[in-house]
Amino acid sequence: MSQREPAVAFRPFAMVGALCLCVSLAASPATEKEAALALEDLEQRFRAQIYPFLSRGGADGCVGCHDAATSSDLVFIGDGADDFKMLLGGGYFERESPDGLLSRLLARNPKRRMPKGPNAHPWSEAEINLLSGLVAELRPYSSVLRDDECFPLALLEPY
Repeated sequence: MSQREPAVAFRPFAMVGALCLCVSLAASPATEKEAALALEDLEQRFRAQIYPFLSRGGADGCVGCHDAATSSDLVFIGDGADDFKMLLGGGYFERESPDGLLSRLLARNPKRRMPKGPNAHPWSEAEINLLSGLVAELRPYSSVLRDDECFPLALLEPY
């Protein structure tokens, strides 16, 4: 038997990195300007209503514990606006995410539930409801497509 040449020659990806052709099917406001204004409004609400709960307790609070020295994937910057963008971009506002803020606050397993520690201040039902409402409104903006959910642009190149 003779070896056959492959029908398509292998060529390494021409593009390196996380460039992806990603399509978001989430519902979005009518125009980009409206979307930007709505997101800015949600960020202001986050800073006024939610960030105080995350930053309370100093070193024992969420922001104080999840600082640059933490071994956690979640690292707060210490600024409400920057932390909002980080949480949104990292998928922490996704209701279904096991690492999302709501999931960690409501976890039944004490090893997963936040906040932790002897000086931690658990969130009240009213505080969790505020966060839940914000998460629901952020749904169109918080759909994060991870690398395995993206189509690599390099595969669109001819062989």
